[in-house]
Amino acid sequence: MAVKAIAPGAVEVAYQGAAPRSTTFMWKIARYAVNGANVVGIGTYPGHSNLFFYRGRELDDGSGLLEGRGKEMRFIKLRTPADAARPQVKVMLKKAFLLGSTVRPSIFEFAGGRDAFQALAAAHHRRCLDDPELNHPFSHGMNPDHVDRLADYWAEVFGGPPRYSQSYGGQAAMVAIHAGKGAGEDLGQRFVTCFVKAADDAKLPADEALRASLRAYMEWAVDQVLAYSPAGSEAPAGETVPRWSWDGLEG
Repeated sequence: MAVKAIAPGAVEVAYQGAAPRSTTFMWKIARYAVNGANVVGIGTYPGHSNLFFYRGRELDDGSGLLEGRGKEMRFIKLRTPADAARPQVKVMLKKAFLLGSTVRPSIFEFAGGRDAFQALAAAHHRRCLDDPELNHPFSHGMNPDHVDRLADYWAEVFGGPPRYSQSYGGQAAMVAIHAGKGAGEDLGQRFVTCFVKAADDAKLPADEALRASLRAYMEWAVDQVLAYSPAGSEAPAGETVPRWSWDGLEG
């Protein structure tokens, strides 16, 4: 496929593994990236190839060729060379590289900036107060600035300014708040559920990828915090606030 003819500036990264034993396994792929971000990829299977679009969910697919229901990626199945030569495929490639040349906003920016995370933190706090198990830790000994600090923390995680790190001690300070408290088995899932519902309460964009990224982060973050929940646990020193992008945990 003449991807380079459509995007001559794209960087090609090819990989080939051993021939698969199953007809459902991909064994060769070439990725094409712009400014360090993957735009399209070609994956080879024993009976066909797939043309992957890494930001396919955002593409305007007037042709109806795109398949897949993942958070971001979509693909076009190619069974013959003639499939790859279709004008509609070339149009989708051009659209993909045009999209890939734009700077994608951070989750912080896409969600609505600092005001959005202030609303999210406030809504989450209300949800936790209404939860029969979370009410106690959220109504006893809580810092009066908790909502503001939480908003700063989440904003920083998702690409906003490092206010939490600069003002409140960063990741070590956040973990220290929860370390050694002996959280119950279902507190983590309750916390995640409140967070997911709070995104609706705060009227964050009802974008599938945004909501999936928020949930994936919180599930990961809860696991990290609960690891320090057992009595006697101490927060690790020197850790920095994690950064979470559309692709997940950075660094």
